[in-house]
Amino acid sequence: MTGSRHLAEPAVLGGPAGLRAAIAASGGPAIALVDRVVSETAAGREALCYIRSQPQFAAVRVVEGSPQARDLVEIAAARPGIRLVVGIGGGCVIDQVKLLAGLYRRDDTTRYLSVSQRAGWTSLRADAEREVTLVVVPTTLGTGAEMSRVACLESAAGKRLIEGAVLRADAAVYDARMTATLPGALVMEGIFEAWSRLLGALGGAAASVASEDALATGAATRLTELGFEARDELLAGGAPGEELRHEVARLSAMSHSHWLHLSRPPFAYKAWFLATELAGHAGTRKVPAMAAVLPPVWEEILSGGGVLGDRRALLRAWRAIRAVASADLPADPVDGLRRLLASWGVAASAGDVNPEAVARGAIRRWGAGLPMLGGTDLELLKRVFEGCLETATNARTEAYDL
Repeated sequence: MTGSRHLAEPAVLGGPAGLRAAIAASGGPAIALVDRVVSETAAGREALCYIRSQPQFAAVRVVEGSPQARDLVEIAAARPGIRLVVGIGGGCVIDQVKLLAGLYRRDDTTRYLSVSQRAGWTSLRADAEREVTLVVVPTTLGTGAEMSRVACLESAAGKRLIEGAVLRADAAVYDARMTATLPGALVMEGIFEAWSRLLGALGGAAASVASEDALATGAATRLTELGFEARDELLAGGAPGEELRHEVARLSAMSHSHWLHLSRPPFAYKAWFLATELAGHAGTRKVPAMAAVLPPVWEEILSGGGVLGDRRALLRAWRAIRAVASADLPADPVDGLRRLLASWGVAASAGDVNPEAVARGAIRRWGAGLPMLGGTDLELLKRVFEGCLETATNARTEAYDL
């Protein structure tokens, strides 16, 4: 996502000691949300036990599923004096605590979350100040949600993106033990998710300041190396180690850094909105939808139309990726992307959608005067979503079980 110009970023802390320090530094009543799956792991149980032992916590909830506006408003109303919110989990839990922290003593946030509108994007007031400290512990790889100022919210009309400074965490605590039980397939998906975000920025628009492209390219090439290292570990019957997972988490967080995006136009990463729309229509997860969306998006960029991205910037980024890949990736970015997806075992999924229906939904929620898909039209998006079906149908992965 490149729609943000807010420069403050969360403090980065490490391990159980970092979580304890962040909690100790925040006085007043607190509430914690912990992912149910995480609560059943050794590291999750340890964190949950510690939090429950602290008298400042007025409530500790074990949760699952995506955030719903009504539930979050009710939680905030039931505990009006909260000064600290802690979230331990993947993107869904982190989104919940970000939105929850933004609700406390802010009637305007409640109004924005509850209002019905066609747009899939809602920006909260730029001058809003949050009175509640927010500490998050990510337990998955790839989303980087702990560093962003955007949160996803499920609604009857589909997924909405809520953006604002009040949603950015005060501290992100990284503990590699929290990702120790991730299946190999989800590790590879996490690497690809962060990688695609960086390539989306690089291919979406060249930065006007060369150092920003250099930083993004450096992070993307390192993730490429880590992706092939993780794949080799899995093929050998092992698992990606703690050091590798920790580095992937840090690079995923870095992909949201304002220093990589300051001179790029807002909403340069248009594939993100297309994948969000496809996932909603197909009933699939976001990463398989992104794996289906990215090849046809790159085809459109390489055609030189200039609506979905910058051809020269994408070619330049792909040359850097090929230079460090430990597999023979084709020079053509689209063929190379398909080879990379197959090599990493990342499956593409588009369900059994109607391309025109998805295209109309995307224009309604992100285009038609809205800037996220500005410049696109129905025919362009129909081609992309038809390409998604072809990508998903023709996708082949190597014969190994991650």
